[in-house]
Order: sequence, then structure tokens, then C-alpha cells
Amino acid sequence: MGGPSRSEQFLDRAELYALYLLSTVQGQGLGSKLVSHVMEHSKSFGHTNMLVWVLKGNRALQFYRRTGAIIVGEKEIEIGGEPHTEIAMEWGQLSI
Repeated sequence: MGGPSRSEQFLDRAELYALYLLSTVQGQGLGSKLVSHVMEHSKSFGHTNMLVWVLKGNRALQFYRRTGAIIVGEKEIEIGGEPHTEIAMEWGQLSI
């Protein structure tokens, strides 16, 4: 789920690589618990900040905002030959 940042511009941060929940369990606090777990794991390795990359328009942007993440950057990527914008969101303190 997470580890050291894979982005050159954010090498000093931890990164949440992926988080997916079935729609049937969304809204029950599981996502927040999983993010919190990755934060605790990251802290044990000395990280004080964590980021996640989210596709523009993804509902997860609102979820991450509610957990305290802020937008710190964006980049253009290609998926299946189509251009997409990925948004970098960061938690400045590793706690929810």
C-alpha cells in the first residue's frame, strides 16, 4: 500500500501507492483506518510527510481532502494512449 516516494520531486516523503475499496464498504471508516495504518508505518521509517497521486476527477480527491491532504502538484501522464492529469496530494502531518 505504501513506502518511499517514487517521484523525483518528492523523494523525502512517504507515498501511499494505492488504496481501493469496494463500493459496498465505502463510507464505513475503513479507508481512513487504512490511510492511518500506512501513516504509522511511514513514521516508523522516519517520514514526516506522505503523498498520494490521484487522477483528476477521481472521487478519492474529496476523500483525501477530508483526511487532511492538500494538493501540492500535478503532472500529465498517459494511460492506454490517452492523456490524463494526476494530482499530487500531501499530508503534512502523519495523523488523521
